[in-house]
Amino acid sequence: MNKRRWISCLLAALEISAMLMGATGCAANTGPGIFYRVKGGNSEMYLLGSIHVGNRDLQHFGPHIRRAMKGADVFVFECDTTSPEAQQAVFTYQLGDKPLREALTPETYARLEEAAKKTGLSMGLLDRYHPWAVASMLTTLQASDELDAARAQDMGIEEAVWSKVKGREVRYLETPEMQLEALRSFSPELQDAMVLSGCELILEPSDNDIDKWPLWWQQGENPLFIEAYAKENDFASPELLEEYQSALLTRRNQRMADSLDKMLQEEDRSFFVTVGLYHLVLPDDSVILNLREKGYIVERVFQ
Repeated sequence: MNKRRWISCLLAALEISAMLMGATGCAANTGPGIFYRVKGGNSEMYLLGSIHVGNRDLQHFGPHIRRAMKGADVFVFECDTTSPEAQQAVFTYQLGDKPLREALTPETYARLEEAAKKTGLSMGLLDRYHPWAVASMLTTLQASDELDAARAQDMGIEEAVWSKVKGREVRYLETPEMQLEALRSFSPELQDAMVLSGCELILEPSDNDIDKWPLWWQQGENPLFIEAYAKENDFASPELLEEYQSALLTRRNQRMADSLDKMLQEEDRSFFVTVGLYHLVLPDDSVILNLREKGYIVERVFQ
């Protein structure tokens, strides 16, 4: 079983569960990035694919991205994750309604006890949360150990975009409740598979490519992100993986595209939109595909 698939999707698709992780150094951020322009509406729109791993180089965008940000009337992000209301929603949605021993299979619960012992986590503490929240805690811990999370605080793409807002209008494509409902909707079987995968990350760590993401992003390497997604897409049965992608990507992509469509119908505005890159790069399931189906032209911008 590959142990990386669901971490990658959470990193890219869920701001609320994003794990800020360190990364190795790379050249100054003057490459193309993951960047698109939408044509065909009454307003101008640019789409920037975000990653939540970073270093100081990612704080300096190429000139084509800087121009689009400078001319933006409205900055659009996936979700408000910092307000007191958002933080309260996160806390409330994570709280479980039954003990983990009843929510997990005996095999997974036993592995969780081993992982908790290794990391120093209290089973009494974990018992308060839904299985999906426990899985997120486990993968966050492992990623932090591997990649020195403290070095990457506030160095992801979205954080860099926020520094350019400077008093202009900000909108969100989703509420915290919308994002958290995607997680809470998971079947017991899927949540069990996620916890087991998180335990394996702790107990049997393996190599991963997360430290390469900043360089891939700078170079605009969509194929490498697509390949990584496909390679890691085997942490559970095909049926559970379909449920997982449908909740975290497919339905959310459709909803985001509907919101962007309404913005594009506004008159003479310029929108700069930042979303997790896996909402943009997957060839068969993306916001871009949904926008094209609505009649818009969506093109990569390289310079």
